Amino acid sequence: MLNNKLYALAAFIILSFSVSASHLVGGEIYYDTVGMDGNGNMEYRIYFELFRDCDGIDFPGENGQAPFHYTIFYPNGDDTTQVIPFTAASELPLVYDDPCVDPPDDVCIESTIYATTIKLPLTANDYTISYQVGNWAGSYVNFLNPASLGMTLTTTIPGTNTVAVPNNSPRFEDYPQIVFCLDNELTIPSNMIEEDGDSLAFSLCNPLEYVNNGGGLNPNPEEAPPYNSIPWETGFNANEPFGNGSPTNIDGVTGDFTVTPDMIGNFVARVCVEEWRDGSLISTHSRTFGYTIVECDVEVPFEISVLGGGEITEGCGGIEFLIERNDTVGDLELYSGSSGDAEMGFNYENMPDTIIIPEGVENDTINVNTIFQPEEEGDLDGTVFLTYENICTGELDTVSTNFTIIDYIEMQLTVEDSINLCAEKGTVYPLTPDSFSGGVGPYYYEWTSDVTTYPNNDTAFIDATTLNDNLNMHYLKVYDQCGFEIDGGAIEIYEQCRVVVPNIITPNNDNVNDLFVIRNNGDYDRIKVQIYNRWGNLIFESNDYQDNWDGTHRNGKPVTEGVYFYTVTPMGDKYIYREDDEENPYLMHGYVHVKRGKGK
Repeated sequence: MLNNKLYALAAFIILSFSVSASHLVGGEIYYDTVGMDGNGNMEYRIYFELFRDCDGIDFPGENGQAPFHYTIFYPNGDDTTQVIPFTAASELPLVYDDPCVDPPDDVCIESTIYATTIKLPLTANDYTISYQVGNWAGSYVNFLNPASLGMTLTTTIPGTNTVAVPNNSPRFEDYPQIVFCLDNELTIPSNMIEEDGDSLAFSLCNPLEYVNNGGGLNPNPEEAPPYNSIPWETGFNANEPFGNGSPTNIDGVTGDFTVTPDMIGNFVARVCVEEWRDGSLISTHSRTFGYTIVECDVEVPFEISVLGGGEITEGCGGIEFLIERNDTVGDLELYSGSSGDAEMGFNYENMPDTIIIPEGVENDTINVNTIFQPEEEGDLDGTVFLTYENICTGELDTVSTNFTIIDYIEMQLTVEDSINLCAEKGTVYPLTPDSFSGGVGPYYYEWTSDVTTYPNNDTAFIDATTLNDNLNMHYLKVYDQCGFEIDGGAIEIYEQCRVVVPNIITPNNDNVNDLFVIRNNGDYDRIKVQIYNRWGNLIFESNDYQDNWDGTHRNGKPVTEGVYFYTVTPMGDKYIYREDDEENPYLMHGYVHVKRGKGK
């Protein structure tokens, strides 16, 4: 294999032709048996495929050129010439099956197929079909006088003495290899199509010449067989068409063609495929083609790279490593490993031991999730490495990437545990955490309550007018981008305005001030009320006052008009009326005037 980068030659060898040249590159003939017609004749579909370089003159029959014709030679010595019209030409793909070599892209070969159907009488002996054309380009270096010689293509349709049943010739499934790279070994599979199940035997054989002795580029009729081989230059032959310094081999069973050329230039070669049935040779198919050998660029040796890693917070998702390769031929098998302070299986999940990137796929990813550890470990460094066989060098290569796992600091959250608000004052209270730290932002604040919902914000604006009387439970949870959460616990928000006690009641049944009504009574769990006369005697008492004292004595009789002393004690967990009264901070006291006035 090539291990060092080569630099392409400044100029590529262009096929140069004489004035009478056709810029011939090669061709082949193959056929299918269609069946027998009503007159006892066998019907065949014949295909002639020709190759030329793209700078050559037109194919026969193209753009006013002389039409394409071929000759059928009968077993009795007769012959007939048939004409096939031109249809279309197409450029061959430039394929080079070595992922480490980049051949030049300025080589251009076109092909065309002439197809026709013929009917031939059944005979005991063989038919021969031939096509001759001249001339080869003068730049071919492996045989003599290329500019004055042409090519003969021929095939045989076996008679009944050779085969008892109709035959379909084998044919090459793929286009010929256009370019070989200097000093680079290349193996080309035959990929033959053989529909009859016959055995095939492969070999390199002599290309057949056509000597243009005034017969024109395409003689009419073609010369009758047998045909001569091209005259080889010294040091070249059928088995060594690229020279004896260029090891060339064809597998006789598979047809795989291997060559390591050591000379730049244009070379003609012919591959023959013998078709055997029941131990007998029934026909030989062949392809003649002119190959170009150039000095090629060798790509940067096969590489893969691993991208990703960097910094990731512990327990906060995964580390994604992107594996890229600069060649997609074949499945790529990778072996993974790791090292560093960050331990696989403890600080992050286990990676697969083996990773396979299928043929044709350029990249793949490894996703490894970090694992949260509650103890503080500090930041940890790690390395992921992949080992693979470099198909260009045949050696084991290793690539790696580094990453750091940042220690996750758990969230800490404190919030006020109880708040007192008064709806009468229209208070809007900004409730925000007293302290918050740790985690990984951005954060999501989930405020919940039994009265309303609040948007995602670090501050919940509590509107006292929307609260229920007395106790309203609120809660706060904070989530970070890693999916961790912390609960701030219960927040008791009391809607408790200060109680307002009347200083007069007029219990005369006119439904106006008939009762001793304490404003904001409902803001508390309960209110204790005691009322005394001027002599200090307790005339009314309630431990859960319901705004129902109407100026009557405990015995049920109306009290006389006058001034009475009261004590009002709001009972609840939150409310403090007089913070300076250490003995009884909830106690309120004062005087209420009972005046009956008009009425009963």
